[in-house]
Amino acid sequence: MPDENDKLPGYEWIIFVARKAAPTVWIPVGCLTSNDMDLGTDTEDTTSKCDGGDSSVIPTTNNWALDGSGFSVDDRGLSKASFLTMFKIWQAKELVGLKFAKASSDAADWYYQGMGYITKLKETSEVKNSKTFDVTFTGIGRLNLGGSY
Repeated sequence: MPDENDKLPGYEWIIFVARKAAPTVWIPVGCLTSNDMDLGTDTEDTTSKCDGGDSSVIPTTNNWALDGSGFSVDDRGLSKASFLTMFKIWQAKELVGLKFAKASSDAADWYYQGMGYITKLKETSEVKNSKTFDVTFTGIGRLNLGGSY
């Protein structure tokens, strides 16, 4: 059993995509230097005169996104997805499967899984630096918790 003070190493967690042509094949978004999962809940303002001057809200829809930044690589023929693959997905407005999980998972691990679109994609080329990219996947529908938890 894990110690309650054990920290989860950030380098182990990455974004995977599954494309329509091979929906059960999870390809890691390659050469990431950072990635994050952003979760939110929209609210409806229900403030009325009954609230005595205080605000009141109720939760409505959940929203989520996965963001990643990394080094661009020539991913043709590789088993990772970098800027070239992200560009094709973005250009086609392709709905992809998304998974946020440990790079080397086993049956005892949990993961987050859903579907989404690329809603932001950026590649940077600077003198004296390697090419880098940033990608945002905006989730469509529910983000599910899978695996063993």
